Amino acid sequence: MSTRHALFALVILGSILRLALAAGFDLGHDEAYHLLYTRRPDWSYVDHPPAVAVLAQLGRWLFEPWLGGRLGPRLPFVLLFAVSTLLMARLAARVYDARAGLAAAFCLNAAGYFGLAASSFILPDGPLLFFWLLALDAYLTAVGSDAARDGRLAPWVALGLAIGGALLSKYHGLLLPVGLGLHLVTEPTTRGWLRRPGPYLALAVAGIVFAPVVGWNAARGWVSFVYQGGRAVPASWWPRPDRFAIALVGQIVYTLPWVWLALVTTLGGRSGSVGERFFRVQAVVPLLVFGLVAAWQPTLPHWGLIGLVPLMAPAGQRWVLDLQTRPTPARRRVILWAAVPVLAGALIVAHQRLGVIPAGLLARLGLAPAADPTLEPYGWDQIAQALRRLGAGQSHNSYVFTSQWYQSGQLAAALGPDVPVLCYSARKPVSFATWSEPASWVGWDGLLVVVDPRSTEPAAFEPWFERIEPLGTVAVTRGGSVVRTARLYRCVRQVRPFPFAQAELWSTAHDNTPGRLAGHDPRTLK
Repeated sequence: MSTRHALFALVILGSILRLALAAGFDLGHDEAYHLLYTRRPDWSYVDHPPAVAVLAQLGRWLFEPWLGGRLGPRLPFVLLFAVSTLLMARLAARVYDARAGLAAAFCLNAAGYFGLAASSFILPDGPLLFFWLLALDAYLTAVGSDAARDGRLAPWVALGLAIGGALLSKYHGLLLPVGLGLHLVTEPTTRGWLRRPGPYLALAVAGIVFAPVVGWNAARGWVSFVYQGGRAVPASWWPRPDRFAIALVGQIVYTLPWVWLALVTTLGGRSGSVGERFFRVQAVVPLLVFGLVAAWQPTLPHWGLIGLVPLMAPAGQRWVLDLQTRPTPARRRVILWAAVPVLAGALIVAHQRLGVIPAGLLARLGLAPAADPTLEPYGWDQIAQALRRLGAGQSHNSYVFTSQWYQSGQLAAALGPDVPVLCYSARKPVSFATWSEPASWVGWDGLLVVVDPRSTEPAAFEPWFERIEPLGTVAVTRGGSVVRTARLYRCVRQVRPFPFAQAELWSTAHDNTPGRLAGHDPRTLK
């Protein structure tokens, strides 16, 4: 089989496996919440720019009628990752050769988070990965093409569009021009471009593409920048090595240990290759930034993973050399790297649907039954059915609410667009706080769902309602066992607006008419 045919086989087989994963796994917390974006088209959102919403909406329009509400919105992310695989191969092949490109593409598919989550689910990391790779490829074209050297600016415009796409995907995209600029400054062969208009045109184009997000934030007190920037502000002057260690372990687990080791070892040593130095510089900026953030603040493991992506090209080249010098262990590595994600995906889907992993085994792995991560997306349809029986959606002046954004997102996805679902959280309401005015719901009744058994609810909400009545519980079952219990309450007639934290940031504050959201009746918030 030729290298080209092997690459297409990787793309096709990988896409088929991801389609099976996307069809079999229930919506995760982030996904259910991101699908709410599609009900409220906007230039941006509190936690993310709009690319994830655009892709999900395309999936809903084009595929959901035939594939359903789970696979339909996910399909554009599966297809985009297929293109990202081809981009990864092209990028590595430009610096090394086609065999290194194939190996780098395989590495991308074998890296746990990218090969399973970002490639199959409704997450902003999918478009971020695509535009990041597109920008790296466009940069190499701009600094190395005859057209650019002849003064033509089209390659730099293409680079600006790719950077703009990354910025529209996730705020991580702000680090992309930093890494590219660092390479321009530090690499003698590219430093001369700083005296030419191309790089500055690319920045201007990226700024124009990103301008709607900036304008949206400017009209809302810079809420996204304050929210996301605040997650990186040190909580104290002293670093926390334990937090850094936790973040590092999480990164290793998310990537898979053998893949992570193969990638980070490419950072060592010295190479006279201009291309290899380029890949290292592009990796250093996000890895260093998120490593520093992790030393002071709690972080999520996937935040800095984009920094590992450029290292897949030199890792692919090393793999090609290993196949030439030590073919047997290298081939065994291919089998291991390919088998683990496939088996892990199949096991995750089976356990999420049926609970096939015994609780005793989970306990030996350090997971209490309640901490089983596959429970996150499970059982919200059962709670939604109970809410329907209690009248959710049947009254024009009632809504469902929780105190956690991800629980409200899950219930909104399960109940459908005809039932208003709110998040009453004084600490982190995220976009729920900008999707309606707090005063809109005064006089309405609420159905409160409490999932956390340790919660002080409903007592915490008593000041905002005339009275609160218990309605019973819902036992969520999986494989014949109760895995979650939800308490339900009727909150009769809200008497005052619920105050979100940092109200001047969370509130839209542009239409003071009670019961209005951007000029629409609050019943349209569904």
